[in-house]
Amino acid sequence: MSLLQEGQSELRNTLIASVFKELGYIEQWGSGLQRIKEACSSHGLAAPLVEKHGDFVETVFYRPTDSAGLVPDHDGFMDDYGRLRTIMDDYPELSLDEAKVLEYLEHHARMGRQQVIELLQVGKSKAHQVLSSLTALGFIIKQGKGRSTFYGRSK
Repeated sequence: MSLLQEGQSELRNTLIASVFKELGYIEQWGSGLQRIKEACSSHGLAAPLVEKHGDFVETVFYRPTDSAGLVPDHDGFMDDYGRLRTIMDDYPELSLDEAKVLEYLEHHARMGRQQVIELLQVGKSKAHQVLSSLTALGFIIKQGKGRSTFYGRSK
């Protein structure tokens, strides 16, 4: 077991460390990793992976194994692929971005370009491209003009 895993501390700046200890930000030297591992264990999580790389430490935390990568759904838990799979299987010509917009519109009556930008985390031109493509394919309809434009599922 490495010194890092045993909780050995290596001070790089004693002045800053002293100030943090006086302020109460540091309780005890070298106890942090052990307390993190205990907290993970008490919550049913696997112990984190801790690796030292030069002057920094990388810590990887693991999700609970029974719900890793899953998001709540009406019927329990379903991953992103599961939620989009039914749309993608029916319409294989859709991109993932287009499928995400259709998935959103399954649960909401309409959406505007700004909502597409936020949902897909893209710029205005990409959002416009996705909306135009879905409109041209007949999956959504455009309603309104200018700032009041919004899109909904075609029936």
